[in-house]
This record gives sequence, structure tokens and C-alpha cells, in this order.
Amino acid sequence: MFEDKLDELQRHLSEFQQLLQATAGSVPAPAGRAKPVVLASLQRSLEDLQLLVADAADDAQPEANAPAVSEPFAAPAVLEASRARALSSPALSERGPVLVRIMGADARCRWANRAWFEFTGRVADSSFPEHWLDDVHAEDREAYSRICTEAHATGRLYWAEYRLHREQGECGWVLEIGAPRIGFHGTIDGYLVAAIEITEQKHAELHLALQYEIGRALAESPTLEAAAIVILRILCEGLGWELGELWSVDTLADGPRCASVWSSASIGAEGLQECSKPRAFPAGSGAPWQSGEPLWLDDVTTDPTLAREPEVVRAGARSMFRLPVLMHGELRGILRFFSQRVRPKDPVVVEFLSSVGAQIGQFLERQHSITKIRDSEARKNAILDASLDGVITIDASSRVVEFNSAAETIFGYHRADAVGREIWGLIFPPRMQEQAHANFAHFLSTGEPGLFGRRFETVAKRADGTEFPVEVAMAPIGVGNPPLLTIFVCDATARRQAERDVKLYQERLRSLMANLLVTEEQERRNLAIDLHDGLSQTIALMQIKLSGLRRCVDARHLPSIDEIASLVDQANAAARSIGFELSPPVLHDLGLEPAVQWLVENIHTRYGIEIVLEDDGKPKPADEKTRVILFRSIRELLINAAKHARARSVHVRLQREEDQLDASVEDDGVGMDVAVAGARGSGLISIHERLRHVGGSMEIESQPGRGTKIRLRAPLTTRERERPEVTA
Repeated sequence: MFEDKLDELQRHLSEFQQLLQATAGSVPAPAGRAKPVVLASLQRSLEDLQLLVADAADDAQPEANAPAVSEPFAAPAVLEASRARALSSPALSERGPVLVRIMGADARCRWANRAWFEFTGRVADSSFPEHWLDDVHAEDREAYSRICTEAHATGRLYWAEYRLHREQGECGWVLEIGAPRIGFHGTIDGYLVAAIEITEQKHAELHLALQYEIGRALAESPTLEAAAIVILRILCEGLGWELGELWSVDTLADGPRCASVWSSASIGAEGLQECSKPRAFPAGSGAPWQSGEPLWLDDVTTDPTLAREPEVVRAGARSMFRLPVLMHGELRGILRFFSQRVRPKDPVVVEFLSSVGAQIGQFLERQHSITKIRDSEARKNAILDASLDGVITIDASSRVVEFNSAAETIFGYHRADAVGREIWGLIFPPRMQEQAHANFAHFLSTGEPGLFGRRFETVAKRADGTEFPVEVAMAPIGVGNPPLLTIFVCDATARRQAERDVKLYQERLRSLMANLLVTEEQERRNLAIDLHDGLSQTIALMQIKLSGLRRCVDARHLPSIDEIASLVDQANAAARSIGFELSPPVLHDLGLEPAVQWLVENIHTRYGIEIVLEDDGKPKPADEKTRVILFRSIRELLINAAKHARARSVHVRLQREEDQLDASVEDDGVGMDVAVAGARGSGLISIHERLRHVGGSMEIESQPGRGTKIRLRAPLTTRERERPEVTA
């Protein structure tokens, strides 16, 4: 029966302990159980146990040598003796997990079970009833005594948690429940006390609280060195170490350096000052940190290396625990704790400190990741600030979240004024805002890219309201749902002006080339006229003089006169040919078609290639500039076919299509690569530019080995080219 009641008592004690832990938040509460219910069950168990003790006392006989006392005083004494004998029975005394005491009304211990003495290492001698309270830890004794005194005064059930000295010298935590013992006259004769050990639970609570404090210290510190002094104090005070150190390990340095030291008040100021100096392990000392494994030394004086360290010498340290701090498997720090007494290895403390080391390692990894992210953000911001394009990022509500320095320069807003504002009224002209907003809403609803992925030109608005051309590209950023949208803006004002300037310069160059050709043709014509009117007339006069001289000279000089006349005829023919080459009169007097006919015959005679001229017979009343440009272009193409293309035959076509004059030159020569045709010389480029000046064009069809066909087109009457709207 005693065993059953003790089992029931232990079960209720365990439930009460779980409720206390649930109240502290360390474990979940037992399902369907409340504190009043558990307390009532616990009290009933204690009352049943007391009844069993009382029943055992009814059956007990007074001892033979019991003193003779009067009935009112004998009954309590007999009851105490009988209860002691009942609780000291083997069935009850073997219940080790439950520590049982019987307390008198005078707060003296009447009896304790074997489990109590085994736990405390006490001897049941005559001093025990008076000095049983000495087994309670000195720091808990006053609070425990106060709880017991208040309970005795009110006669209520009480509970308490306190530390109880063990036989080995250490302390263990116990949870104690005390129930009042009611005497024959209804008075409280004392308390029946039952306790169970809760050391593991208290250590778990302590370790949880320490880890919470360490986590908070790490969260509030930017670096491990900044949090080190707080962490060392928390661990040393919570776990009973007198000295703690943090050593930082730099992978580029020769060894670890002492970064932070904390010591308790038991270590003198001189020792603390000496130990707090940052220092490195002595070279060649065989430092124990090199293994990177946890190490517990019960007595550091047995280690010749550690025995020479300042902690051991100055602080009188005896025991040490060393804990490596790892990050990504690499040693980045060392925690060392020293005790001034020999402290046997405690696996629970080792396990807890190992978890702290892992927690600190995770902090270092987190800080490393944060540093990398910050560096990445700094690089990104530097790139954005260095970008010549404006970069604007907006969220799903169309509000600006990023606005780089180039955007500030382009639009005239400060970043602080732009961030948070809607993009539409910020950079879009009023007439474009509605359409831009509709396009963005369409993207958010459908996810269709639209204009994403390509650059396009549009108009934007500056802070002062002026509009200007921009080149825009947009791209979604996969952050958030829906994603952000980044707009890249390039001010196109300078480019537009440069393009207009280039067009103006190109047009001027074409005009210069065309006018130069016309001027050259005019000079050619003047030179041809000079040759005809000057040199040709002189040669004709020489021929007349030679004819008169022929009639006057002696017959023996006639052969010489004939030779001179032949040379004069050759000079006359050469002068006429040079005049035609310089400027064919038919081009100016008869028109383009006769001039091309003469050109075909001339090239055939000079280079010996077959040339076929095809004319549609329609009138081609081109002005002088167009005639000159087309004639010189056809001449250059024919010479190229004869000299460079090594053509055997050439087909020339002249035809009119409404107000356009088409001329094509097709040969069976070696052909060319059209893509690099302009890079081989300036001839084709000059032809193309001169035709563009008069509103014409040039097309090339050719492949290597398959001949070439070049088509020239020009208006019959020169028209003004579309010029860029620029000022000179």
C-alpha cells in the first residue's frame, strides 16, 4: 500500500512540476489539467499517506522501556514513534526518487527517509533534527525558511524549489511539497514533506535563459568582439566559472589573439589587469587551440603549457574548458573558461557550451552573410550612382523606390523628393500619363512584357515642366509579388542634336560632292572649248600653211613636208579626243542618251569589251546636274567593269519610269561581296552620295563569281532633299 501511495505521490509531484514549467513557458502544459486540480490531487495523496501512517500507529505497541507519561502527552509521542516506524519500513525507504521528511510543530525534523540521507550524505545522528536546514544551499536558505514559516502559520499546503547539498559536494535542485499534519485536538503538529529532484529541469531552464541572454547580446551587437564581454559574464556567472576569455582567430595571422576577458570579483584587480591585455599565443608553445576540438582539463597545472599562462599564474586557475567557434567548418574563435577549484568534467555543461559555440558560429556566419549583402548593396549603389543613365525603380503601386544620381541630374529632382511619389506625374507629360498608367496596369494584370527587353524613344518631363526626348528601356525585377519595375532613362537631347548635326554635315558633304562634280564638269567643258578654239584652230592653221608650203618647195623636200603634215593630223586627232574625253559636247548639246551611246563606243574601243546599250526610247529631259551625275556614274561603272571586274560583256539599260530615270550596268565579271563593297574604295560611296544629293539612290546586286548589277535611280528634275531641321 505504501508503494502505491508513493507512486501516486510521485506522479502528482511530476504533474505539478510540469505545470510550474508551463507557467514559465519552457514546456507545454499537460492536456486537460489545471493547477487547482493537480494541487487537490497532490494534497489528497499526502493525506492518504498520512492516514496510512496513522493506521500503522494504531496497530503499534508501546516499547517496553517507553517512559510513563500521562495520556494527553503520551499519545503524540507514541504517534510520532509509530509514524517513524511506518515510514522507515522497507517498502517506503526504498522509494529513492521521493525524499520524505516528517517535521514537527517546532520546525525540527522528526524523521527522514533513506533517500534523503543518501541524497545529502547525512548521518541520522542526534544533531540532525536541529541542523537539517544546513543541507539547504546558503543562498536559498532564507527564502525557503520564510516559505515554511508562512505555511506553518496558516496551516496551508506549500511548495518550494531550492538547492540541496549532495554527498559529493555539489548541489541538486528539488521540488518540495509540504502538507500539514493535524493532531488529535485539531492542531497542526507539523508537516509531512515530500520532494523530488528537478536538477535536470532547472539546468534546462537555466541554459535556456542563458541562451536567450546570449542571443539578445548577439542581436544587439554589430560584431562578436562587441558582444564578447556580455557573453563571457553571462556564461561565467550562470555556470560558475571565475574567468572567461574570447580569442579571435584570423586566418591570415599566425595564431589567435585574446580579444576580450571577464573575471569575477574573486580575482584581484592586478590579476584582471594582467589577463585583460590583448596578446597572442607564444610562438612554438604548442598552443592547445590548434586541434580545434572542445577540451576539459580538471587540473590545468598538469599541463606544462597552460601552467605558464597568465590566467593560471595570476588568477590561480585550476580547471579549464576550451570551446572552438567554427564558421563554415573553419576555426574563427576560441572560448576559454577557468575555475579556481578543481572541477570534474560535467557532460551537461559541455553539451550546453557546445550549443553556445554553435550559436556564436551561426552569428558569425550571419554577420558574414550580412557583410557580403552590404558589400553587394554598396557595389550596386556605386554602379547605379556611376551609371550615366537614369535608373528609376517603382513598385506595384507605381511609387518610386529607387532614384539614382543620374536620374536626379536628368529630371531635376532630389532623390528624397522623388522616392515615394507616383511615377506618372513625376516624369511623364500630362498628355502621356493616362496611356502610361494603362500600360503599367496591363502589365500587372497579365504579365505580358510589352515594351520590356527593347529600347524605345519617347518624351519625358523635367521638374521645371520642360519636355525633352529620352531613350527608355524597362525591365521587371523578380523581387516581391508582383515584381518591381526598373526604368532606364537616357537623355536623348544631345544625341538628337548630334544626329541633326551629322545629317546636316552629311547633306553639306553630298552637296559639296555634287557641286564639285558639276564644277569639275564645267571646267572640263571650258578646257575642251579652249582646246577646240585654241589648239585645234592653231593646228588647222598649221595644216593650211603646210598645204601652201607644199606647192612652193622643191620636190626633194616633199617627203619631209608629208611627215610634218601627218604629225599635225595626229596632233589634231589627239586634241579632239582629249576634248571629248574631258567633256563630250553631245552631253550638253544633245542630252544623256547620245552621250551614253558615245561613252559605250569609246569604252568598247579603248578596252575591247562587248557593251550592249538598251534604251526604252522615251524622252529623258533631265537637268544638267542630273545628266552630269548619271553620265559620270555610268562611265565610272563601265571602267570598273573593264579594268577591275575583268568582264567580257556589259549590259547598259536606260529607261524612264514616270518622273524617275533608271540606269543599270550589269556585267559578267568576278562579282563582289556587297557587305564589304563600300570598304574597298570610295568610288561606289561617292556615286551613292552624289545620287542621294539629287534625291536618287543606288542598289547593288552581286555575289563573288556571279557578276554585278548596279542600278542607279534619279529624278528627271532635281528636287530639294529633306533636310534636318537644324541651324547652321
